[in-house]
Order: sequence, then structure tokens, then C-alpha cells
Amino acid sequence: MGHFTLDLKHLDIDSSGLILEIGSENGGGSTEKLYRYAESKDMDFITVDFNPEVTEKLPKYVNSYNCTGQDFLKAILPEMGCQVSFAYLDNFDYIFPGMQGFVVDRQQRRYGKLGVALDNEASAQCHLEQAFLCHTYRTPVFYMLIDDTYRRTIDGDYRGKGSRVVPWALEQGYEVVESALVGCPPWDGYVLLKIGGV
Repeated sequence: MGHFTLDLKHLDIDSSGLILEIGSENGGGSTEKLYRYAESKDMDFITVDFNPEVTEKLPKYVNSYNCTGQDFLKAILPEMGCQVSFAYLDNFDYIFPGMQGFVVDRQQRRYGKLGVALDNEASAQCHLEQAFLCHTYRTPVFYMLIDDTYRRTIDGDYRGKGSRVVPWALEQGYEVVESALVGCPPWDGYVLLKIGGV
């Protein structure tokens, strides 16, 4: 999605839960926008990133955790006794078709320093595991936004970070509320899913 542009105001987000971001902003503006929205609704906001360089740069007023999304959802969130109303999954980078050179090299070096290999299958699986855990701790009305997910023109299949999440979510009864246009540049892709409510 590049810069975070989704307008949350038209969504019926359950204010009894929290807003969770997995993959803190690194120039895209998502953390600040989600924090401000949560603040306006008197909701809690948490952002999680496994890269300490990212979490160290966040404003001190933002409630952040330096760990993987899976570790947060398995160990920390249950202890908090909270449910998630809106989850934004934008972590573990995905290498899109046609991406090469400096950007990919920089990503691979950054992940290598953290002891992780940058791999598309691992990215898709990571997002599926996080989606499943978010689903486990969700409010009755729950939204899940997966970034860097696009639909191929040729067959309509989803690709990118959410390539495994979307089919699984549809089987669980989620609906696609909004997504990027078919054929958009892959790095501008996103899918917004919802379960519960009307």
C-alpha cells in the first residue's frame, strides 16, 4: 500500500477491543494514523515490530513491543486479557515480481542482520499464523487489513503477504470489504477483511 491511506472512519470498528499493528511504520505513516484513530475513539493501540531499529525510532507515547507478531499474540496479548478489533498486518517483507537490485539487496541485508532469511513463502506463512492468532483473540466484529497483497488479473488469485490469509479467511466466514484494484502495482496492494456485524 506504500503510504497508509485507508480511511477508518467509515468502518464500524468495535471500540471495546484494541487496534493492533504488526510491522511498525518505517516511513509509511501507519503507526501515527492508527494511534490517532485509536486515541479519537478512546481505544488502546499497540504496535509490534521485531526490528529494534524500527521500534526505537517510534514516538515515546506509542505503546510498542519489540518482538515478532507471533510471539506477541501467543505470549503477551493473552496475559493482557484484551481482544483485537482491528489488526493491520504489514511485517515480514515480500519480494514482488520484477523487484531487484538495491531495494531487495537492502531488505536481505537488513533481515540477515536479524538472523532471518527474506523468503516469500515464509512471509505468506508468517501472515497466515498471525491472522489465525488475531482471529482467536478478536472482538465479535473484527477487521483485518493485510498490506502488500494483490490479485492477479490472469486468474484472480491473491499474491503477496496475504496470499494464504485471504483463502483461509474466506473459509472462516470473512468478507472482503475493500481491496486494491486488480492489476495495480503489487506494492500498492492490500485487502481489508471483516467478520461479524451486518
